[in-house]
This record gives sequence, C-alpha cells and structure tokens, in this order.
Amino acid sequence: MRMLGNLAKLPYIVGRDPHGPRSAVRTRYPDRERNSEMKRIQILGTGCPNCTKLSENAAAAAAELGLECEIEKVTDIMEITKFGVMMTPGLAVDGDVKSVGKVLTADEIKEILTS
Repeated sequence: MRMLGNLAKLPYIVGRDPHGPRSAVRTRYPDRERNSEMKRIQILGTGCPNCTKLSENAAAAAAELGLECEIEKVTDIMEITKFGVMMTPGLAVDGDVKSVGKVLTADEIKEILTS
C-alpha cells in the first residue's frame, strides 16, 4: 500500500485506457487541460530497454521544446500491430507512425515534433 501511495504523487496515470490496452501509462501535465494544440506521442513497444530509452528521449525532446504533450506507452502487441508496426520500438505522433525499430535521439524527435 505504501508504494501505491507514492505512485499517486507522480504525474502518471496508470490503468485502463479507452484508446488502448490496460497496461498503458500516460504522462500528463496535470495543470493543463487537453486542447487541440496538444500533441499525443505514443511509444510502441513491450517495455524493453530500447522502448524505455525512446520514451525518455521523447519526454526530453518535448520538455526542451516546451511542448504540451501527452506521452502514452502502448505495450499490448495487438494494439502495436494495429499501427502496422512489426519492429519495436516505434514512435507515433498524433496517431501517425514516425519511426520503427530505432531509438531516436532527443534531437531527432524534436525535428519530428516541429515538422
């Protein structure tokens, strides 16, 4: 129970996601409401070290740009294949797959987010 209490303090929401699997983890900025300018970044992968690194790089890129975004980790294989992704990690922005099978650097992700 103590661990769950600590999780409640983090800016993560863990649980059932209406757009994906139960294992989805979303990073949100709790003081901001979702609007049409907010980007949705999806990390497609099973949770391997490469997927984790891509997620960290995406968060760093968004923070460096000062971009309002929602980062969602999609770990369910069936959901990942719906994107047409057969190699992980994958990166999707607003539902469009931008990278597959490669750990992008924060600078590469910044290019994608600003284009």
